[in-house]
Order: sequence, then structure tokens, then C-alpha cells
Amino acid sequence: MQCFALFCEGESEEDGRSVAAQLALFSAVQRDFEKETLLNSDIKRRAVLTVEGGGATQGDVLKAAALFNAGVKIFSPVWNISNSLCASCGNEGGLTAKGKEVTALAMESGVLIDISHASDSGAQDIFTLANQRKKAVVATHSLTRALCSSPRNLTDGQIKAIADSGGVAGVCFVREFAGAYPLAEHIKYLVSAGGEDCVAIGGDFFGCDDMLVESVSEMPEFFRALEKNFTPRQIEKFAFKNVFRLLGT
Repeated sequence: MQCFALFCEGESEEDGRSVAAQLALFSAVQRDFEKETLLNSDIKRRAVLTVEGGGATQGDVLKAAALFNAGVKIFSPVWNISNSLCASCGNEGGLTAKGKEVTALAMESGVLIDISHASDSGAQDIFTLANQRKKAVVATHSLTRALCSSPRNLTDGQIKAIADSGGVAGVCFVREFAGAYPLAEHIKYLVSAGGEDCVAIGGDFFGCDDMLVESVSEMPEFFRALEKNFTPRQIEKFAFKNVFRLLGT
């Protein structure tokens, strides 16, 4: 399974056109990506459409609804630059009134909300809306703030809130977010703070440089290394079962 992110840095008309072009490209490649699944029921390949940075909606509920109707499964209201929906990680402020409206619409449309780039207050606002609607929340690509203080990482409270919601935290492979600790230590911390059902993989292969795991070809070695600390049952959960449960696959 691969998440294909419609990436939006800002809120300009150009950003909106970029997202539209990315959506058209996804539609063109999705069938080819999933072709083996169509031809052979024993092979499962999924292309999951996501949004990383909801600025292209410009807080417009109709634009947001169009994205959700196009098949978006995971929605991040903000990237690294605060917008009209939400303050970004490391900044003050949370969801705006527009952000709360769009986030509520996403949840009611069956779209998962991603807090990986949201401010701490924004994440708390998202948890509040999710709790009211009994919806799961995810962090698609983050690590643990207790082991590395980057604002892109998750606090203990956020990990517990994700787990309590039935969501997952995707383990990110970016060296900067791991700090001095190996990825296995971050995974152990996630399991301790949220349980083995909340851990997934969110490598961010195409989003950053200086990766601890540089490509998909290194994933078998990555999982073999986890055998020192985790059971095969746990590793299967991290690798795919937790995400498949969440997405209903």
C-alpha cells in the first residue's frame, strides 16, 4: 500500500491548480498501480489518496467536499506553514473556525484526520472533534517527542489520544526526527505509550532527505532488525495489519 499525497504548501490559486493537476495524475496512475490486485486476488496493492496541507481548500467547504468526494482517505489540514485552517507544528494557535468546519466535514465524510504537521493546540482541537464524533485520528509520519524534542514528533498525550481513538501513528524514517535514538527505540516507546495496535509505518520516502531507511528496497532489512525487540505478530501489525484494520481493507 502506498499513500499518494496531494501536497499543498500554501493557499494561492497556483496551489489550487497544482492540487488539481496532482489529482488528475493520481487518477491516471491508480489503475496501473492496483493492476495486479485486479488480475490476481492473492496480491493486494492499494493506492490511497491523501492530502498533505489543506490550504488549497482556502477554508471553502465546497472545495473540501470536492476533494473528499474525489476519494481522499486521509486529510492533513496544514503543512509546515500555518494557513486559514490550522496553525502548523511549533506555532501558536489551533484550528480556526474554518478549520473546524472543514475538519468536521472530513470526519463526517469518513476521511481520517492527520495531525503530523498540526500545532499542539491544533491537534487537541482535532482530538476534541474526533471524540465528539467517535472518529479515529492518525499521525501519518512522526516519531516520539520524549526521545527527540522536534515539534513534528508526538507527545505522550497525543500518542495516547491516537490510540484511544483507534488510530495509528506512522513511524517516520527522517533522521532529524529520530534524534539520537534508533527507530526501534521510538517504536518501543510508541508501544509503551499507546499499545501495539497504534503503531504503523509512515516512512515519508518522497518527502525528505537524510533518511534512516532510504528506500522500499531496504524494508526487509528494517523489519528483520525489529525481530530483536518484537514478536512476528507485533511486526505484522506494524507492517500492515493496523493500517488495514483502520482503512477497512
